[in-house]
Amino acid sequence: MTPLRWHPDTKEEITEAAAWYAAKREGLGAAFVDAVQAAAHAISVNPLRFSPLGHAPPDAQPRRALVSGFPYLVIYEVRTDHVLIVAVAHERRRPGYWARRRV
Repeated sequence: MTPLRWHPDTKEEITEAAAWYAAKREGLGAAFVDAVQAAAHAISVNPLRFSPLGHAPPDAQPRRALVSGFPYLVIYEVRTDHVLIVAVAHERRRPGYWARRRV
């Protein structure tokens, strides 16, 4: 498994989305967190499994994994010795906002 590192802003994204879902239905916030963790685990197991975003060179392409059951994506980059989770982003809100986080 490839080690994961999370951009500091991802914690807030997950917390805010989970709180929104929890307010809609009991247990839904926890289900969202579980789905994000499942996507992150799948990324860790096989980082190249998921689709690249855009047309950058393969070594610089951000990738996306769907969060099962929710309209969210886990945006990440494969680095030499780890995977950087750049964002946990809604599929339709603020497209590309996370691009400024890429280093």
